[in-house]
Formats: sequence, C-alpha cells, structure tokens
Amino acid sequence: MGLSATRKGVAPEIYEAADRRVLGMPGPVWTMAIWLAASAGVIGISLLFPTPADDVALRVAAMLYGFGVVVALLLMRGRTPMIFIHVQLVMYIFLLLRISDMAGSPEGAVTSAMNLIVLAVYLGWWIPRVASIIYIASANLGLLIVFGRSDWLPDLLISWLAIAGLSVGLVLAFGALVWNMKVQLVTDPLTVLLNRQGLGALIERRSHAVSDHVPRALIALDLDHFKIINDRDGHLAGDRTLAEFGAALSKELRPQDIAFRVGGDEFVVILPNTTTADADAVAQRLRKAIKIDWSYGVTEWLPEEDFGTASVRADMALYADKAERERNSP
Repeated sequence: MGLSATRKGVAPEIYEAADRRVLGMPGPVWTMAIWLAASAGVIGISLLFPTPADDVALRVAAMLYGFGVVVALLLMRGRTPMIFIHVQLVMYIFLLLRISDMAGSPEGAVTSAMNLIVLAVYLGWWIPRVASIIYIASANLGLLIVFGRSDWLPDLLISWLAIAGLSVGLVLAFGALVWNMKVQLVTDPLTVLLNRQGLGALIERRSHAVSDHVPRALIALDLDHFKIINDRDGHLAGDRTLAEFGAALSKELRPQDIAFRVGGDEFVVILPNTTTADADAVAQRLRKAIKIDWSYGVTEWLPEEDFGTASVRADMALYADKAERERNSP
C-alpha cells in the first residue's frame, strides 16, 4: 500500500529516514564496522589454532585490513562516502575468495564460503537491489571458479548450489522487506501520502540544496467541518473522507509536487520551482477537482528560512480562508 507513495515526485532518499544512526554513523557505516570487526576477530582467533594448510600471512593481512577499515569508519562516521563502502565490499569478496582458494580441505573451503551469507544480508539491507544482485552474483561466480580449480568440485558442487541459492534469496528477500519497511515508516497508511516523518526527512535532506534563485511554495490544507463528520457519522466515515481526499490530492497534483498528511485532517503540499501565484492557481484547480470541502493557505518558502517559519505563514493564510468560507457558508 505504501509503495504508491513513490509515484509523486518522491526520490528514494526520503525512505532513508528509516535508517537508525549509531554514534553519528548511518546504517551502512555502523553495521559494516560491526561486521568487519567481528570478521577480523574471528580470523584472529583462527590464527591461534592454525593448520598446516593455512596461509597465515594472508589471514594476518585480512585481519589487519579489517581492523583498519573499522578504524577508518569510526573516524569518518557520517562523512563516510558510499564509494568507500563499495570499495570495502569488493575487497571483502576478493579476500573471501582468496581465503577459500587457499583452504586445505573441502570443509575449510565451504566454511570460508559461508561468509557469503553475511555479505548477502548486508547487501539486501543497505545496498540498492541491482547493485546487490551484481555483487552477490559476482561473488558466487568467483566461488564456483575457486571450487573448480581444485579436485574437490564434485564434492563441493552441492554446497556451492546451496550457498548460491541462499545468498541470492537473502539479497532479494531482505531487499524487498527493508524497502517495504522504510516506505511504511514514512507513509500515512490511511491516505497513502507521506507522513510527518517523511516530511522531516525531505526537509533534512533537501532544504540545504535549494538554490537562492529557485522559488518554492507551500500549501497548507485543512478539511472543513471534519469534527462534525466524525461526530455525526462516526470515525469510519471520517477515515473514508480522509482517504478520499488523499487519493484525490495525489491524483490531481503535478508530478513535481509532494503531499503530506501532517496530522488529523491537516495536509501540506510542497511545490518546488513554483511561485506563490502559481501555487494559488494549483490550489484553485484542486478545489474544483476535489469535491470535499476544504480550506487552504499559500505562502512562499524562502531559501534562508526553515520550514516551520514558512509553515506558520501558510497556516495563518489557511485560517483566514477558513474563516471567510465559514462566513459565506450556511
């Protein structure tokens, strides 16, 4: 249901509001730090019990590299570029394949290859679907080549098929699950518009990027006599009214406009690249198209001011419009 909120001018970045920051680090950063620290720790423990077939130098290099990346992530925190994350994913796959190739037994090779499952979970959770599929497909192809270089391929083929199927399935399943969770977090389930958290995410991620020369406008909207509908016909009737209004608003807005339900029967529309005169024209067109009674207020959102200041002006214009409509209505 929430997926339809992506249809009206909403970039996927809005849904990143679901990411939880830890110590100032976004999700892809702090989870990679924990993952690589754990992997490096496991390698360190394995060095205490080496086997004759182990490449100790390679394991030491992998351990030191892992801890080094963790330190770098902790230092960069929120400033970590995504290109750095992608470089680490490539290096992780390379080291995983190399360690699997150097394993002294089929069991050791399979044990090393099982780390693809952890990689698949990370990819599905944080990396866009196409890139995730490319990563996991490349890793599994490389693993097949590694297994094919040994005399163990007949014994390892079933294991490879199991690892490949599970890792690809995890990427797809986690990707769909996480995306749906993020959409639901910033989407109002009743109107299928973005909610207050989606509004906060949009303001945080885009307000600093607005050019001084690009006009933008706000429309504050409020249903008329909504309390009467709830009291007279019940809350289910009120919910139907809100759902109908949200659907009509989403249908009639321009592709670049973004609508939010900010609470109760209150809505906000952000109109980029729009003057107040054009925004008022949009509101008038909406009033003709949407047969539910509602009032609105329009204001310019100046580049140097925060959303709250502009929102107060839009609300004042809304109250003036509502008072005038009440005076002129039976």
